[in-house]
This record gives sequence, C-alpha cells and structure tokens, in this order.
Amino acid sequence: MKLVLALIGALFTAIAAQAGDLHGQMLAQARYSGVGWQADGSHWSIEVLITEKGAQVAYPSAACSGQWTLINRTPERLDFMEQITDGIEECIPLGAVTLEPMADSRLLYTFREHQAAVLARAVLVPLGAERLDYMQRLRLTLDNIDFDYLLPEYFE
Repeated sequence: MKLVLALIGALFTAIAAQAGDLHGQMLAQARYSGVGWQADGSHWSIEVLITEKGAQVAYPSAACSGQWTLINRTPERLDFMEQITDGIEECIPLGAVTLEPMADSRLLYTFREHQAAVLARAVLVPLGAERLDYMQRLRLTLDNIDFDYLLPEYFE
C-alpha cells in the first residue's frame, strides 16, 4: 500500500512540475498556428515558432512578421513584447502578447497595444498535432474565447 501511495505521489509531483514549466512545454511543441479575432471583428492567421528567449511570429494573411521577446514567465502564463519588423505598415508595430495554457497543448493568445485593453485573442494549436484549415482554426478561436473585448460598434 505504501508503494502505491508513493507512486501516486510521484505521479502527481511530476504532473505538477510539468504544468509549472509552460515555457518548456511550448519549446517542446515549438510551432503553433491559429486565427486571431480582433476587437473590430476582423480576423487573421498567426504562426509562431517558440525559442529560448521568445518567438518568431508571422501574420501571413496580414503580410507582417516580427519577434516576441520573453519579458515575464509564471507557471500560468508567458508575457512577451512583440515587435513587428516586416510589413510594419500592415500591423501594429509594438504590442504585448500573453500566452496561457489550454487543454490539448493549445494556447490562449491575447494581444494588447502597450499593455492597454485587449485588441485580439486566438487559440493557438501545436503544428502537426492537428491539421486544421483556416476556417477550422477560426471556429476553434470563436468557440473558446471570451468576447468581452469587442468594440461596441461591432454589435451594431
């Protein structure tokens, strides 16, 4: 009985340790994709490659890309500063991105300009885990995010 309890305790400790290393889990998955839903109701594709110090990000349907620099790390979330370097006229050049874990190795992406109000959200899926087309990724986002950030004129 003591052996069974010890094994169960070790299993829960390993699960807790794994859950506490969100950045490590993201590095293991490395590539994510999704479709973002913006406060004005527009949407766009996003592709992310996680690195040790941040990430490379591309918004293919918006024709821009850039870098994320990791600025804060907790077991529940990662905070990045986003700087667009290519296609700067098409996207907001600087912003704050937060990634939070969801079920099935998915991530909740939240974008803010200068730590202000939420401007966009997305559900990011590990690339290779699920082969989803644009509309499937959009539906995944729409089914799993809160719309508390949408602009009032979107509902008119």
